[in-house]
Amino acid sequence: MWKYDICISCCPEDRAQAETLAESLRAYRLPSNVIIRDPQLDYRKIALESDGLPLDDTVRALYQDSRLLLMLCSPATGSSAAMAERLEYFAELRSRESIIPVIGSGDPIDAFPSFFIQQKVAKHIMPDMSVVEKVETVEPIAADLRADNPKRAKQLLRYETVRIAATALDLAPDALEQRHMRRRKNRLTMLAAIISGVFLAVSATFTWYGLQAKKAGDTAALQTAETVSVVNRLVNDLPAMFADNPAALQKIREVLNRNSDVFRRAEEAGIEIRPADAAGSAPAAEDAGASGGEGGKS
Repeated sequence: MWKYDICISCCPEDRAQAETLAESLRAYRLPSNVIIRDPQLDYRKIALESDGLPLDDTVRALYQDSRLLLMLCSPATGSSAAMAERLEYFAELRSRESIIPVIGSGDPIDAFPSFFIQQKVAKHIMPDMSVVEKVETVEPIAADLRADNPKRAKQLLRYETVRIAATALDLAPDALEQRHMRRRKNRLTMLAAIISGVFLAVSATFTWYGLQAKKAGDTAALQTAETVSVVNRLVNDLPAMFADNPAALQKIREVLNRNSDVFRRAEEAGIEIRPADAAGSAPAAEDAGASGGEGGKS
């Protein structure tokens, strides 16, 4: 039994990114239907070292207690003799296949230590049909956390977390990614059903009170206009939020249809409720929902 399943090594300047990755791995939970061939394998027992100093007995002992080494690569890593020494030691201790490269920043040619770079002789057929051998540089297949904005960084972190977890569990990354995406889609669909039920019930309530206020003459025109604005924002924006999720969109259409009578009576009374996904009747809601689904596919 290993004390740690993964030891993350990085240079001191990359520690914050390494800590973020470690927390993402610890927080990730496998889909319930995933079967692990070896129940002793895990991915959540993680150690992190980032002193960047030459290899010493403390780091050696840590590596001896670790099943896998995850090397977070950056330009600082690529130029560090201490990190190169760590890679060579762990490869001798376990194997090269037990090392997971992750590029955190910089160009690959600068970020990867020479340990990961291989020279391969490839044969090329020239136009005159002669064969020429050329030496090519082969970079490793690595997880990539580089992003140009915070939103993209979060997406890549989630994606690479799943892939690293699959590697640690000796699973096919693609299969685990597909299960993870199905689980996430199901959660989004359930969330959409809850949100649509609450939001559209609120919109129907606002519409009903606006209708009563208009009949009674107790509400100023400005207040009525604000009520209509709130309703329109709810029933327009909500379908757009889930346009790329057909199951969620269906839930929204069902709630729209249930409240279509309120919208129709409001329009008959002169309150303009004409959202893009509900023109005041059940058929209109269906049509708009269908067009929204097509828009999500394009």
